[in-house]
Amino acid sequence: MPGGDAVTVAGGALEFDVDVVDDSPNPMRVTVALVGPRGEPVTGRLDIPMTLGRANHRLELPECATAPGCRLFWLSFPRSPDGLHLHRLRQLGPDRTLLEGQAIAAASRWRPRFGTEPEVTVIPGPDYVSLFYQPADPRFISTDIRLHVNDAPMPLPVVAAGPPALAHTRDLRAAKVLASVDMPVDARRVMPALPGVPGEGLLFDLPTADRLGDSRDNSAQLQVWLSATAPADAVDRLRASGLVPVGDETVASLAARYREQGAGLALRLHLAAAVLSVLLVALATMVLAATDRRNRAAELAALRLQGMPARVAARSARIGNLAMILIAVPVGALTALAAWALSGPARTMLTSSGDLAPPGPDQLVVLPAVLAAAAVLVAAALLAGRSLVRVTTVGRSARDDGGGPAGPPAQTTGADQTGARPERKQEVAR
Repeated sequence: MPGGDAVTVAGGALEFDVDVVDDSPNPMRVTVALVGPRGEPVTGRLDIPMTLGRANHRLELPECATAPGCRLFWLSFPRSPDGLHLHRLRQLGPDRTLLEGQAIAAASRWRPRFGTEPEVTVIPGPDYVSLFYQPADPRFISTDIRLHVNDAPMPLPVVAAGPPALAHTRDLRAAKVLASVDMPVDARRVMPALPGVPGEGLLFDLPTADRLGDSRDNSAQLQVWLSATAPADAVDRLRASGLVPVGDETVASLAARYREQGAGLALRLHLAAAVLSVLLVALATMVLAATDRRNRAAELAALRLQGMPARVAARSARIGNLAMILIAVPVGALTALAAWALSGPARTMLTSSGDLAPPGPDQLVVLPAVLAAAAVLVAAALLAGRSLVRVTTVGRSARDDGGGPAGPPAQTTGADQTGARPERKQEVAR
């Protein structure tokens, strides 16, 4: 339903042209709620005698004499005002008619308070408007029966965060927007995510939502986002326009606070676990090489007896462990990628983004990390191979220089396998 223009009182008083069609000994107290020139709440009250007949009633509003005036928000009654017909609203000082005739009787000009539609009915007449209240439960009778000015489109147009199907199913028809009561909304567009709000957040026009609200109090935490190119006096300009900043926060400070929360601490724990895992694999490679050194040395010695050159044997001992690393690195990277994909639901629960999973890993960070881990493992493999080269070649090269055939290392003593001295070598030859 399209909303009409705002009803602005730009004078020092407001006049009500009322026709009483149902008399009563008790006067009707009318509470008039307005929004002042600087957004402050303005409230006025007048008592209308319930005497049959038509009469004008004046309400003084000195706050509204200041430009640009006050916006009429709602009229409130303590009981059902169906005995009153409001024919005209007129501003005084300067005098100007605000609503009368068909304009005041239009069905789109007024609405009841959200959530009270089953109990409150707006009654438009030929040239007047009235209101009827019938409590749904006689045990709970309201004394705040409101007739709202409808000066904004309804339902409220919004951009919603959620699954794409939400744009077609129209499941989102009402939401708590700046109030504790559901307000009818119309999801004009659905996005996977919206900045600064959870997975079920809404993006809407703030002045429009404020006009449709049922309260003049600020029940929401409002924010003003400033880009890097914002002027240095932006905060001072906000204060000069009537806003009262209660705090400021930068992207860097927000990121630092998130790092100290559960998800940030968990990511740091994951990083520490990954570094320790790489170091443990490097250590395991060296331990495995040390454990298998005797058997590998015997195998290479047997190949030397069959004619393998010493240079080839040394190279085989040096790079033999690299095959295991060359297989482990790509397999480990693929396993980590699969684990990241499968752990999506669990990672989503650690964030404040509702159904939106955290962003994927940055390649500029992941690729250097994989290369660094591979470099550590390659260094460990080369170090383990170097010790095997020393065991295989030390001592044997001395015999090769003497021109004699190379004897099988398996027949040498334990001291020979760890680097035998020349004196010990001559004793074994005898």
